[in-house]
Amino acid sequence: MKHKLLKYVFSISLIITFYTGLSFAQPAIEWAQRYSDYPTLNKRVVDTKLDKAGNIYIAGYIENNDTSRIFLTLKYNSSGAFQWARTYNCLGGWDLPVGLCVDTLGNVYVTGRSDTVKSSDSLRIKFATIKYSSNGDLMWIKKFIDSDSIIAIPNSICIDDSMNIYITGHCYNFNPNGKAVIVKYDRNGKYIWAKTLSTSDRFEDFNNIFYKNNFIYLTGGASGSDTNTIKCNLNGDLIWEANFMTVGKKY
Repeated sequence: MKHKLLKYVFSISLIITFYTGLSFAQPAIEWAQRYSDYPTLNKRVVDTKLDKAGNIYIAGYIENNDTSRIFLTLKYNSSGAFQWARTYNCLGGWDLPVGLCVDTLGNVYVTGRSDTVKSSDSLRIKFATIKYSSNGDLMWIKKFIDSDSIIAIPNSICIDDSMNIYITGHCYNFNPNGKAVIVKYDRNGKYIWAKTLSTSDRFEDFNNIFYKNNFIYLTGGASGSDTNTIKCNLNGDLIWEANFMTVGKKY
């Protein structure tokens, strides 16, 4: 009994020593940076990426008391030195980024929703995708909404090995379900195609898109409750679909 008690006390001592050691082994902070422009306004981060040189790119937004949102894109080098900051706002309304990606040359692609006005002066919300060079120079801005929708909300962006850009999100008119879409641009901002992912009897909203080995993968919700994952080729053709509630179906 005494032997077991000693083993128990020894084990507790080891655990205490282990966690005490952890408390003194916290990693040192190499650097910390704060973006200080617009000091009276809130700033939020939505996505962060690194390039192959270790530069850090941050997508976020500046909010002005719930009356407007402005895209904010930042770059720091690997040592934490500030490189540049860029903002985008179309109408002084809600321009809200959702994500970014970086190509092998250090060009940055940011996508989000942007308020836009038609010639009839009616408000429309579109995908807005912006390309900056590695030096922060504005290369192009492209907007997308399908012809029978008034609102298009992007969710995610990715890039392939040829530096083509893919954005997924959803579009809708007066039907709140709407339809999920993928949009493809080339590196120069040329529109390639847009594909609808939803069927007439089911709404899908894909929250994430990523590229791997000449295919793109999307995951999100289907019919408001199921979890759905699909694989497409680079032409946007469906390869397979796997639903959380059903057996995967191959096409």
